[in-house]
Amino acid sequence: MNPSFTSSDKAQFIRKVTHDINGNFQGVASLCLMLKHVIQKDQDPAPILDHLTDAFKEYNSRLSNFLQYTRADAGIVDSFPEQVNVRHLLSKLIEEHDYLAIEKQIGIDLLVSQEIPEQILSDEFKVSQIAANLLINAIAFSAPGSQVSLEIDKTDKWWKLVVKDKGEGMTADQLECLFSLSPAGRKKLRNPMGLGLLVSRYLAEDVLKGKLSLISQAGIGTEVIVQFPLN
Repeated sequence: MNPSFTSSDKAQFIRKVTHDINGNFQGVASLCLMLKHVIQKDQDPAPILDHLTDAFKEYNSRLSNFLQYTRADAGIVDSFPEQVNVRHLLSKLIEEHDYLAIEKQIGIDLLVSQEIPEQILSDEFKVSQIAANLLINAIAFSAPGSQVSLEIDKTDKWWKLVVKDKGEGMTADQLECLFSLSPAGRKKLRNPMGLGLLVSRYLAEDVLKGKLSLISQAGIGTEVIVQFPLN
């Protein structure tokens, strides 16, 4: 994904990420066994099902990001353009991740410019993955009771997604390490094994030929702007 990554950095990073993904998988498997035990005893399975659903969503997110990362590292770049209703796409995405926001009592706003057409030609799966990664990060790093917003707007040549949070933000040192695989650099980050931003930048820039930029200030919050070509 980046020629400046050394093979040693990538090897260490991949070992740690795969360890985390395997841990997520084992967690899902354990909850499945617990669910079977509860059903056999004619007990209420609802609490286990709730935990299982949450665990599966986390596992699925990490695995999807890792698969995209390995495809990028192998030089596989593909896109499948189709007509996408971005309003519907993001509304559905918010519903799917509402459980994360509820746990922290965080509100999520969706603001759509009237200039946005009903259908936009893009790759729905990849846009969805980018937006999901940014939304998950925004919720994870926001203070309880705060607000997260997703904004969609357009210019003549681009349509853009802006995800804002009022969380802990990042220092200048952390911003410099966001797209590094160096173990020393990753240690400075709140989520050193997180692939969300790495994968989002790859999908936005290398695959969809757009742009991803980020503004953050410690104690203030973070704003991520992704621009996608309209054509």
